[in-house]
Amino acid sequence: VDMALASVNMRCANRPVAVYRYEDAAGITEAGGWGSGRHSTGVPRFCCVFETVGDRRLGDHLLAGLERLLPHLFSHVQGDAKWAAKTGASLAVLRGADPNEELWETAMVAECGMQVGNLAATEDGGPCECHASLADWRPEGSPAMRRVWDAALERLSRARAGLKRSALFFLVERLGHECGVVCRRLAETEISWGTYPDATGIHCNAHANNMVVLNPFETIGDGLLAPLDFDMAFTRDSFLPEVVASSHQAGAFPETWDELVAFEQTMGMRTSLAGSDFTSTGVSNSSGAEEAFDRDLGLRTVRNCMRDTLVAGYDAALNSKPPTPVPSADKAGLLEAARCLCQLALMTTFDVQC
Repeated sequence: VDMALASVNMRCANRPVAVYRYEDAAGITEAGGWGSGRHSTGVPRFCCVFETVGDRRLGDHLLAGLERLLPHLFSHVQGDAKWAAKTGASLAVLRGADPNEELWETAMVAECGMQVGNLAATEDGGPCECHASLADWRPEGSPAMRRVWDAALERLSRARAGLKRSALFFLVERLGHECGVVCRRLAETEISWGTYPDATGIHCNAHANNMVVLNPFETIGDGLLAPLDFDMAFTRDSFLPEVVASSHQAGAFPETWDELVAFEQTMGMRTSLAGSDFTSTGVSNSSGAEEAFDRDLGLRTVRNCMRDTLVAGYDAALNSKPPTPVPSADKAGLLEAARCLCQLALMTTFDVQC
């Protein structure tokens, strides 16, 4: 996996540290362990130890944190019915949908396999956030955390000076694109992330929480994510369709390798990025800011714009297309502002366990 990712300038979030081989357990009784009866395979047993490059995940930490920031970044659109209607209609057109009909949530659009809109690719780069109100709101935390928060806001303010494009939509398109690069490269090298039927249904490791968020200020280049959780990964040569045929998921689970890859890419990663719970992946898709979205159409519209753009970046990468180019004069500022938004978002979810 690491070699496959290196060819597209990405890295695995797990680094091998050590390996331990268990002693022969042939004399152990079945009740006492692995050594005999149905547990005995004659195959040597090992324990592999890995270091993980980070513990913050894309789904439950970064995307949830960005959603927590939205009511403050877009306080200027709350209660503005005209803005919500105009922006919602524009998003519908980008989706190829009727702008006069009710706007679907991005999760529903992705579940139905429909086209999403890319706000980062529009002339103004998407609705522009205003970070001023973040100075009046901080997540609960220690005095040290509050100082880091204030420093990040100052850094964001400097980065945004002179920018006319949205740093938020620049960021989410690239986050989605990195996820798409990983899924495309795994498919090209005939590796499954780990999708198979089990006792609880369909297990799929291709999801947003299996992308680790790297330290945004220590990354080399523009990358912000690294994939992990490949302990259940397997190759095309080791795919056993007869196991699927004999399982209780027969008929619902992909029966061929190509169908399996398509499932990972669409019903796994794509729907989790869209905020859907359609496939059981372990991503909570709960930001803790649902009440704010429920009561304001403008905020719901912004959230749909953000999720659509995230998925659009993912779709582009699957089709070997680059993210939306930005003016060279703006790129450094957008990258810096995007990193600051990452830091602020992660601070709002510092206590979230996943």
